[in-house]
Amino acid sequence: MKQSRYEEYETLIKFSPEEAWELYDTVYRNFGWIYTSLHDYDQALEYFEKCVSVKRDHGVSPHWFDQWDLGKTHARLSLQRSRPEGLSLAARLIREALDMHRREPDDLIMRCKMLNSAGECLMVRGDFCADSGEARRCYDESIELHEESYQLYMQVLGPSKPLTGWAMEDLAGAYQRRQLPEKAKPLLLGALRVECSKDIIKLPSMARLLDSLLELHEATGDRGGLAACQEAINGGLANLQRRGVDQSEGASYAALLQKIAKMLLAHDVQNRPLAAELLREGLQYLSKATPVQRLAPARDEQERIYVPKAGQQDLEVDARALRRSLEDDQLQELTSAQSAPPFFEVVDDDNDDAPGTFTCVD
Repeated sequence: MKQSRYEEYETLIKFSPEEAWELYDTVYRNFGWIYTSLHDYDQALEYFEKCVSVKRDHGVSPHWFDQWDLGKTHARLSLQRSRPEGLSLAARLIREALDMHRREPDDLIMRCKMLNSAGECLMVRGDFCADSGEARRCYDESIELHEESYQLYMQVLGPSKPLTGWAMEDLAGAYQRRQLPEKAKPLLLGALRVECSKDIIKLPSMARLLDSLLELHEATGDRGGLAACQEAINGGLANLQRRGVDQSEGASYAALLQKIAKMLLAHDVQNRPLAAELLREGLQYLSKATPVQRLAPARDEQERIYVPKAGQQDLEVDARALRRSLEDDQLQELTSAQSAPPFFEVVDDDNDDAPGTFTCVD
């Protein structure tokens, strides 16, 4: 049903809110979710507020779900209007919902999602605080919420589920804002492992996590630690190949290979031969790719407040521009000295057409 036909739909109910308030509560909530999916957050807020009003008119207190919907919608409106101060209200509403939800001790997954929502609000609010002390307070509260969410996910789901991977990445982001890179590193690596092993792996998410890990390890002078990413990268490439993503999204896959080549070179210059091989492989994919290829970002669940991370927007790849970049990088690598053996080597399993995977050379 189109959202513009609400008045027509209301006339079909044949009951007034006074006669069937529970029905109207459900209708209001559904329309709030519809408008949320359309990014019309003003209309969504109006309907979520109606959910609260129709309950109060009948002596019923708002549900924790009402508070959560209101908080998330205020957060989205704040971001949409570039008014970050509204995130404080959003966080308060969601924390009120959390207090109500703790009376339902068995519903831990929903609590994790609410903890994540509140943590996101406070983390982004801290990014826009002019006062450094206030920013630190927001970050510390965000860490507290994200830590609880992560620990509960680990308890209920374990380390390999997508929700746990998102929690790892969110907590790592909060740690980085408080200048705690050593706490962030294993979480980002864990998030990469989750993404690379997912049933529906998202190439943009894998690329984003590789960028984050490379940036963090370079900033801390821990280039050697990048070797820990090897197994996840191998698994991710194999996963993408099994699902045909390397063929259907050739330009984006070539861009991913370029990122991996940069990571190899950052780890050790002795990896030049393998980096050059990856760049050549990327050029082969580009020869079959369309000039411009756009990928949709990974879709987080509706309960999450969507705060784009670096690289999480639509991944748009211009194949011709990428070709020039790969050719420039390849030329540089092929003309560099390659006297020492590589840390990684390409294993093709006697299949010249299959993209290589990495294995460690002792």
